[in-house]
Amino acid sequence: MTDFFVAPDGARPGPTHESLPVGNSDVEEAVVEWDECPAFALSPRLCAALAAAGESRLRDVAASWVALRAPDGEVFDPRTAHGIVGGPAALAGSARRREQGVYRRVG
Repeated sequence: MTDFFVAPDGARPGPTHESLPVGNSDVEEAVVEWDECPAFALSPRLCAALAAAGESRLRDVAASWVALRAPDGEVFDPRTAHGIVGGPAALAGSARRREQGVYRRVG
């Protein structure tokens, strides 16, 4: 199981942090580790782009993602893809307002 969460830089993830569960997925590399729970930080540039993206842009990104994955046999609904992209975008907006970062925990 993996999730995205908002936290101040250097904070340990915990139940008080705003989070978004995203199910199982492959993560190639963890760049931050807290209590043997690997997590990686979304870059400030990616967080800013997600936070600034409007619904139209998020739908376009989701549709592009679906199209890019289809040749590999990965077929899923564009609405599902929009939810996967939109959730972290909402967290990025929340993190931006708090001057915090967004991280993805794996484990």
